[in-house]
Amino acid sequence: MRLREQYSILAGAAILTPLIAFGITSIFMHAFGASVGQILQLLGISMVYTFTVGAVSILLNRLLGQAAIFAVLTVLVFINFPSSGGAIPVSFLPGFWQHIHSFWLGSAAMEPIRSVIYFDGNGAGPHLLVLGIWLVAALGLTGLLASRQSKKTAAQ
Repeated sequence: MRLREQYSILAGAAILTPLIAFGITSIFMHAFGASVGQILQLLGISMVYTFTVGAVSILLNRLLGQAAIFAVLTVLVFINFPSSGGAIPVSFLPGFWQHIHSFWLGSAAMEPIRSVIYFDGNGAGPHLLVLGIWLVAALGLTGLLASRQSKKTAAQ
């Protein structure tokens, strides 16, 4: 599939998935007691996170081909979940995971979400910056790989 098509599908999924998840959970959790502004912020963070995770997956797939599944699992599951601080507070994590938490993708979404829910968004900025860096890096590296591949194809 062409890169443009992959990103188009990803954009649709990044918009729909958080909306569907919020719709289902709000039935049981009554919108978490959040205001409309907080809900919009939470949805926005979730959409950017979903798109970023997909962009990282596309990058790893372009780099590694079929072996990308192992890299995606490692980056987005095995490292992402324990370091995010979502299951337990960051201060309870072992030192290694606390260090990873400071710059990893999952914590870059979890912390702003926590900040919006409990602290009216205070302190979300640095984590959103990290999330943005992940997104720009994934898009930039994927674009670089795509341009190199197109140059190789044109040369042949």
